[in-house]
Amino acid sequence: MPIVHVATPLFTADGEPFGLAVIDLDLRQQFGQIRAKAVSGQRALLLNAAANILIQSGSEQLFAPTQGGLARRIYDEFPI
Repeated sequence: MPIVHVATPLFTADGEPFGLAVIDLDLRQQFGQIRAKAVSGQRALLLNAAANILIQSGSEQLFAPTQGGLARRIYDEFPI
């Protein structure tokens, strides 16, 4: 499941550590919209900074490395 975890420390008025705020964002709906907007006959890809393919149009597979598969990199499909 594509989730972004965002966390930040919380401090009291005098600067002492007080706690931690954590927000989890479920991105399934947004990723579904990316897939749905792909033009018929064309391929849409979403990559991370390491050039791993996270999602692609026409495929239900998300985040292959987290599902026990091998990471698919854009360079595997389009060698430089």
